Amino acid sequence: VGGFAALAVAARSTKPTLALAPSAPHPSATSSATPPPQDVTRLCVTGLRASSELEAHPARHAFDGVPTTAWSEGTPGDGAGEWIEAELRDGTWVSEIEVSGGWSTTTTAGIDLWLHNSTIRSMRVSWDGGERLVSFDRQTDRGKRKRVAIGANTRRVRITALEVDRGRFRDLCLDEVQILGRCSP
Repeated sequence: VGGFAALAVAARSTKPTLALAPSAPHPSATSSATPPPQDVTRLCVTGLRASSELEAHPARHAFDGVPTTAWSEGTPGDGAGEWIEAELRDGTWVSEIEVSGGWSTTTTAGIDLWLHNSTIRSMRVSWDGGERLVSFDRQTDRGKRKRVAIGANTRRVRITALEVDRGRFRDLCLDEVQILGRCSP
């Protein structure tokens, strides 16, 4: 799984690769150069919590990199106010997260889980010292991940559902959260 995540991050890179002659190092190629952010979801996360969860759909499913699994809140109602949180190692710098607004998969029996379950209309992404609001459109954002800039050292990232669009079932689901940044040495 770790190799796949590194491949996915590398595939998104738009920087050209330059071959430099050993006798003429590039001026920016120093030993103190800061490496680019990487997927640190499985490297820096020390714990996962949720306001509630169904036994078959725990919080860890939103952070496992597998789009066919998801966190589902486990309270009566549509899921507004429910949250999931990743606890991070000391010294973790988070450049951004990528997050979906629901569960964008179809079962082998042909059940569209985006339509059957509730989805997030608006969420608050919060971390030590900051927060951002993110919105999703149930009609057009199926399968889309939104990038949320953070740019800070933090011990946690929390996603709170503020407004929800109800599906056939009242369970709110979230299939993917990816944390990009750097872990402390």
